Amino acid sequence: AFLGAFALMFAMGILVYALPLKVDALGFGSATTGMLMSAFGLVAILLFVSPANRLSDHLGRTKPAVWGLAFIAAALLVLGAAGAQPALWGAMVAFGTGFAMVFPAMAALVVDETRSEERGRAFGLFYACFSLGVIAGSLLVGALDATPDQGFLTGALGIAAMAMALLVTGRRGTQRIVDRGPAPASTRQI
Repeated sequence: AFLGAFALMFAMGILVYALPLKVDALGFGSATTGMLMSAFGLVAILLFVSPANRLSDHLGRTKPAVWGLAFIAAALLVLGAAGAQPALWGAMVAFGTGFAMVFPAMAALVVDETRSEERGRAFGLFYACFSLGVIAGSLLVGALDATPDQGFLTGALGIAAMAMALLVTGRRGTQRIVDRGPAPASTRQI
């Protein structure tokens, strides 16, 4: 859950840093950046309030999160390669879709793996990973002095690596449950 939260906001940090630079380089102006960010947010909100937000209840927590991160990585690749507005809009729709897949699955995983008396601390750590992800994403791209396109590529590669790590750790957790049954509540890990 913490890795998923970190990955989600790592991508967001890169997006917030590089998107305005990319839009400016293409000559579209700051209003376009605002509309693109609004499109991402609107898509995410629409999916949050739709029945799609319960996808992880039906498919498990890992699959929607990994697919969501794949959508985000693809969106970052498209943003890096885009030279026209339609590609930017499509990438932001994909980014919003990925965001709406990852967040509910990871939040539900925190609930699944903690006792009620541990949830406050667990969610505190979960949101700390959000903050660290935003800082790490923008800091990394800024420290590399990368062009927006290089920043998006760096982000896509980082998100793909984190999606693979989430897939591996999610499979190990599933295998543990299948082999031995669920861990006692006192030994569960997030």
